[in-house]
Amino acid sequence: MRLNNGAPWMACMALAAAWPLLPAYGQQKRPIRPKPDAAPAATGEQSAEDDTRPPEGDAQAAPGTAASAGGKDTRLTLEDIQRLRRQRMTAEEVAEKVAEQGRAFEVTAEVVGQLRRLGFRPAQIDAVKESSAEPLTPGKWLTTGSQRRNQIFNEMKQVAAKSRAAVEPVQSQHATLWAGKDIQPVYLPDVQKLEKFFHTKCAEPIRSGLDKRSTHIVLLKDRAEYEAWWRAMFDLFGEEFDEKDNSGGANGHFREQVLKYPVFYWWDLRAISLGELRLDWAHRDVAYAMGNMYFSQLANEPPRVGPLQTGFADGAETVVCGSPSVMTSWVAYHEQARVLGEDRRPWGLLVQQRMATNQATPLGELLQMDNTKMSQPHYAEGWTLVGLLNRQPAKFGKLLLAMREGGPELEAIEKVYGWAEKKLAKEWRAYVTGQTSKKR
Repeated sequence: MRLNNGAPWMACMALAAAWPLLPAYGQQKRPIRPKPDAAPAATGEQSAEDDTRPPEGDAQAAPGTAASAGGKDTRLTLEDIQRLRRQRMTAEEVAEKVAEQGRAFEVTAEVVGQLRRLGFRPAQIDAVKESSAEPLTPGKWLTTGSQRRNQIFNEMKQVAAKSRAAVEPVQSQHATLWAGKDIQPVYLPDVQKLEKFFHTKCAEPIRSGLDKRSTHIVLLKDRAEYEAWWRAMFDLFGEEFDEKDNSGGANGHFREQVLKYPVFYWWDLRAISLGELRLDWAHRDVAYAMGNMYFSQLANEPPRVGPLQTGFADGAETVVCGSPSVMTSWVAYHEQARVLGEDRRPWGLLVQQRMATNQATPLGELLQMDNTKMSQPHYAEGWTLVGLLNRQPAKFGKLLLAMREGGPELEAIEKVYGWAEKKLAKEWRAYVTGQTSKKR
């Protein structure tokens, strides 16, 4: 079932206040509930035979929003744009809406003239030109089918009922937030802010994103509710978490670790005990969780979690909170939890100073690491590297798809960007130096 951020993400890094770091949270060193192994369609789309109807109680997309999982085309036409301007929506807001939903027209010279007459400035016309001509279809590029996603959603409902936790599902376009009704309005805007960023600033497959049936953030109010929820999960679906034919105690150790820490994540789930976190930290963790699930599901990564994935997740945190800070670590059987670092420098400055003193991790080494070995500098380096790569959103989207093929990440980057390791290192250094110097 389950367990397992472009240039704007770097904008605040040099001026961001140093964030007091909390301990990293435990995670097992092996895949517990492996992802479905369905192969993606050649185009990345679901097959025509998939039943894409949402589960019972799943609201369809409202008029004027992006396409629903059912595939309704809600791209904006030129007539829609004219209507929105008559309704006094600003040209900038209209351009952003086109970027999110896509456009159902070609931007010819005649259309450019019409947009000018409607009050669009050159930068806004360029944004309309660069917007996708395809509708936004949540879950379009996932490798799971609709039946599997419905199964995951139904299992989540069973766990919530058995645990008696005071959580109810509320859904955005791409995720389901399980929380009390008083908590939902506090954190749902974070999810929606990220989704809007992914829609407007990122390319496919990130733009179409995830399916809310298989993307879950569970917010439990305190330790008692958190433990009850996990015990219900283990009672109902414990065999899906266990390593087969294990007689060495690792399965029991894994369950102990899950209950020990206030946060646990995997490829389609983040469970958080809110009572054990500061409010501001919980916002950070929700944002990081969204980024983590976007990367792991769209890149179809194996259980290894490396600097590109953590960098993307920390970028999502930056979109919501202005600076990155969350780090995660797998806790392996017989191994002690690691201290990942307590350097209070802003991460961009940390990486710049490491580069200035020739301490930056060589990219060939960095991109082979995973979070069984990564420490704070590696998380910061991964975050800046993703910031560089997502300056070209279309290529970054292709990189996630290329990573599905497996193989070294350096090779995937060279294939998509045309940058061998030496060129990538040069671009990375220039990006970090340029971003931090701008903020002085």
